[in-house]
Amino acid sequence: MPPLWHWLYFTPVAPQSEIGADGHARRGLFLPPVPLPRRMWAGGRLQFNALLQVGDAITVNRASTM
Repeated sequence: MPPLWHWLYFTPVAPQSEIGADGHARRGLFLPPVPLPRRMWAGGRLQFNALLQVGDAITVNRASTM
């Protein structure tokens, strides 16, 4: 699988009852319940050690530096 395709195939899943008006997971679950109307991604860093092949086992590691 080519790099960055994970954004298409491995998106976060939330029950419909936990989705906010903007289509993202409702605030107050993972994010604090701030009253700001829009969410933005300011940037990040990705590292691909190898291409994914069908049948590969994968592990997700997430870290926030906020």
